[in-house]
Amino acid sequence: MTNKMTTQLDTVIVTPTLGDRPSLVRTVETVAAIGGDRVKHVLVCPQSCTDKLQQRFPKCQVLSEPEKTGVYGAVNYGLRNAMDGCQYLGYINDDDYWLPTYTNLFSMLDRNRAVDLAYGRVIYVDEKDKLIFESTSSGNYKSFKSLIGRDVVLFTQQAVLMRSKVFEALNGFDESYRLVADTEFWIRAVESTFKMAFYDATCAAYMIQSGQLSGDLQLSSKETQRIKDNHQIEDDWRALVSLLRFRIRNVPAYFRLWAKYGTFRSASVHAIARDNALKA
Repeated sequence: MTNKMTTQLDTVIVTPTLGDRPSLVRTVETVAAIGGDRVKHVLVCPQSCTDKLQQRFPKCQVLSEPEKTGVYGAVNYGLRNAMDGCQYLGYINDDDYWLPTYTNLFSMLDRNRAVDLAYGRVIYVDEKDKLIFESTSSGNYKSFKSLIGRDVVLFTQQAVLMRSKVFEALNGFDESYRLVADTEFWIRAVESTFKMAFYDATCAAYMIQSGQLSGDLQLSSKETQRIKDNHQIEDDWRALVSLLRFRIRNVPAYFRLWAKYGTFRSASVHAIARDNALKA
């Protein structure tokens, strides 16, 4: 399903990559098929594979990443170098991909200029593209910060599309984080009173596989605690109230988890999936 609401290029999507994941092909194909002519897809990679990727993906813009930069440095670099004249921005990793329903995020921004950022749910899949589970979320985006106090992330970057002014106002992602700069960015967006809109369905796929940086749970926990400290996020009554509301909102998803895995905790299923990926 190609995005036919406009044929004018108005969106930049960045994919940071080392250029060696087979899944990159599907990432590129889905962005092209769903984004259509309105999307410029930028691949940011080490200089050693720039020419190779440009030949493989001639319709993408391929940029050499600055030396000694991480994932978020690559994302910032790609967006800043390609966003001129574009009103929408986003990024997606080279092992994730869009679903046809991602076009709804475009529609939400196209139809309501008051909305600065649109987000939806994701499906978690394994390396064989088998469905693991569907993410939980809600439209109460102002609870994003307090939910972090209970280690709940309301949405992830695969299923986000934002106006360029959000990225500009917040000066991009904080490159001092290796794993959770996107979470920290969304918190700053909420704190800055940008208006968000929720698409209550899945619109992207988040792949869990071996070798992912996000699999470093110790570093992720350390960086999440740093976010809590820097943004003064406490596990207090506000976090508890936000969590209870969130749980109630996602009761159907929790029952689906129980029916399939015998647990109501998506974090437990996520951990099992990561263990299985390491054993594969």
